[in-house]
Amino acid sequence: MLNRILHRFDNHILTATELRLWSGRAQYHAASRVQWLSRVFVGTMTVLSLLLFVYECFAVWFNIDLLHITTLSITRRFLLQTLILGGFAAFLAAYAIPLQRTRVLARQIIARDKSKRDRWELITLTGVDARSYVRAKWWTIMRMIAPQLIPAAIIRAGVFTFAVGELTRAIANSTAARFPNSGFIDSPSPFDILVIGVLSVLLTFSLLPSLAAGSVDDMLDSPRYGNTWWGWFGRGAVSLIEFITAMLLITVVLAVVFVTQQDGMTLLLIGMFLWTAIDNGWTITGQLAASVYFFSPYQPPIILLDAGQVVLIVLLTLPFVVWRAWIRLKMAEWTAQRYQLVKTEKVSNGDKI
Repeated sequence: MLNRILHRFDNHILTATELRLWSGRAQYHAASRVQWLSRVFVGTMTVLSLLLFVYECFAVWFNIDLLHITTLSITRRFLLQTLILGGFAAFLAAYAIPLQRTRVLARQIIARDKSKRDRWELITLTGVDARSYVRAKWWTIMRMIAPQLIPAAIIRAGVFTFAVGELTRAIANSTAARFPNSGFIDSPSPFDILVIGVLSVLLTFSLLPSLAAGSVDDMLDSPRYGNTWWGWFGRGAVSLIEFITAMLLITVVLAVVFVTQQDGMTLLLIGMFLWTAIDNGWTITGQLAASVYFFSPYQPPIILLDAGQVVLIVLLTLPFVVWRAWIRLKMAEWTAQRYQLVKTEKVSNGDKI
């Protein structure tokens, strides 16, 4: 199924041309200007993150605190904290650099067509429609940037799971030692850890479709190539409306929970769904990795989401990710039409991308 979708997009004539052209240039650029120190650091942390993820699975499977973080010496605790901070630094590098390259690549692809007036006029005279043009550029960026996000996904899964798991396990064990007969520890299961790994990989890529589409739209309407600047306001307004709407809905949900003073699992799921659309799943995946000490031995005093509910929230968030990318692709198509590319007409299924 996935191969058929990729094959369909890759073999469209415009997309295939862009991929052949820019893949070669990207390889040449990477071979000539690579920063080896950064690559070694990210590569080392990627391998280490895999080991940390396997360790965390082993720790929760046997329900033991292998590192005994609460009894570590100051030196060993400092080394552990340095490892966690280094992992998050590696994630930021592995995640931010490809996203920055998304805008750079979009600027290069669009500049090739719009830097000279006669070249853009030739493109408009070919009769290529706005949808085909925009989606070919968008898919080229997606195919070139997505593989570069794989290290970030692995680092996120390993380091984040390890950091949350070790910290909360230490706090829970320390609390249980002080109150041995008053409660119990609720620890994550191996299935929870596996779910975190899968969702971390999936959610790491969730921002790319809308960012690539927005970058194409932004560069098509860039003043640098003699275009108008008012489109910037429109794109900023769309992003601001999305954020404000989500925050208002979260506020309403929290207000209802506070006023009704009920458990409100349904309201909690709605609130976490809206928050996941903003924080890219960090909160719900972190909650799965956490060990919690409950002072009541009979019933947990707070609501915790299980792995099934977390997966449900992520699945409900994916249509929002698709919608956000779709609206930015439509905005890019409208921008292309303002610069004389023909309006998209209905075509046969074999010609669509």
